[in-house]
Amino acid sequence: MSREAGLLLAAGGAGAVADASTLSAALASWLGDMQLRSSAGAAARAIVERERGATARSLALLTELIG
Repeated sequence: MSREAGLLLAAGGAGAVADASTLSAALASWLGDMQLRSSAGAAARAIVERERGATARSLALLTELIG
């Protein structure tokens, strides 16, 4: 699993599914519950906003380290 996927899962902005029936149940849950859907969307958005600029920060750190 990617770091990003782990962050989204931990924050509640994504769900893990093992098969088609689990995916179907998760989609039905999100589609049927506006509060759950909004909460997951807000959590995912917060992760994306927090991680924005990560590439630039990493590049700046590498540039500093290798001079």
